[in-house]
Amino acid sequence: MSFRLRMTLLFTGVLGAVIIIIGIAVYSLVSYQLGQQLDGVLIEAGNRLIASAEIDSSGKVSLVTLSENEFSRTIFIQLWDEKADLLNSSDNIRLLHASIDTSGLKTTRTIFSDVWIETAHLRVMSMPLLLSGQPIGVLQVGTSLAPIDTTQDTLISVLLITMLGA
Repeated sequence: MSFRLRMTLLFTGVLGAVIIIIGIAVYSLVSYQLGQQLDGVLIEAGNRLIASAEIDSSGKVSLVTLSENEFSRTIFIQLWDEKADLLNSSDNIRLLHASIDTSGLKTTRTIFSDVWIETAHLRVMSMPLLLSGQPIGVLQVGTSLAPIDTTQDTLISVLLITMLGA
């Protein structure tokens, strides 16, 4: 094997490795940024809901604003009491009487989870509601991950085509 051929193969291998590393970095950065933006939307919706919450004399919490005018149709909202009984939900999931994230019902801190409900991939924020340090319920706010999944799939396809073309 000639020196020229060995150097060509070496540089081709190095270029391929660099393209793969850049592709992984781009994919990771885009996925992270999209996830952070989505979490920000969920946090904002949760904070708006908590700001409008009312607590009656028996300690039950209720949400004043759950209308579709207030929130996008892609935001799913559920309010659970401390016994895991559904108190209220947004119109777009009114028929779902199960939690959109069952693991989030017992949380003591705000958590984010990716869950599947049948064929729907969701990002869910579960936020405990406390009154004088005592839990009075859990607010769950979720949205579809379909746009992010589609973006990631498209990005992988573009990166694979780029790597094969290089």
